[in-house]
Amino acid sequence: MKTINYQLLLFCITLLCSFYTLAVPNDCSDGQQYGYGKLFYNGVAHTNEAIYPLRMQQAYNAPDPINDNRIYKENSLQSHALKIVIKAEELEGNINVSVENKSDKSIVIPKKNTAVEGRLSNPIFSITSGCIYLDYVGELVNFGSVYQYPDDYVTIESDHKYETIVKLGRYYHFLPGVHAYEIFIPETPFYFKDKIGSGELFVESNKIHITITAPVKIN
Repeated sequence: MKTINYQLLLFCITLLCSFYTLAVPNDCSDGQQYGYGKLFYNGVAHTNEAIYPLRMQQAYNAPDPINDNRIYKENSLQSHALKIVIKAEELEGNINVSVENKSDKSIVIPKKNTAVEGRLSNPIFSITSGCIYLDYVGELVNFGSVYQYPDDYVTIESDHKYETIVKLGRYYHFLPGVHAYEIFIPETPFYFKDKIGSGELFVESNKIHITITAPVKIN
């Protein structure tokens, strides 16, 4: 009988802890941001995913600072011919990503910065629910920092569009239950094919707001 009571007590404590860990902050006015999805955070390994406060120096999907504002401005103007559009598919958690090249030149995107045949190799999406940022939990693929090989890129010819569907549930774990999310792809570097490795063109996608019920089914 004592054993049964002890097990029951242990179960109740575990249940209460899980509710506490997954308590969603309802006030983001203090500027504190949170992460969700990793099993290793704040220097500690965990067996369950939890909402945890982000350190102030942590930044999600923040683009590298541009030192030369003039070059950045010129490239931004040229970027108007490029467009990244995302939209929610009928199947929950699926996102259609399309990249349109309306310029008169071929452009390339490093594979690590985009979805390739529906697959991600890096955290290209920013997914938030209030002040909670979803951690990328997919595989990380290193294509190298110097882009010298054609296979490292997706090429989009002039007046063409590249399109693919990403199953986000493979790469991000959504908060348990029903939650509203803001999803977009932050500034992504493109290159003209004849100037690979220099003169980046920075393009950001539109933002979508959707409600997702987790766990998300992945077919």
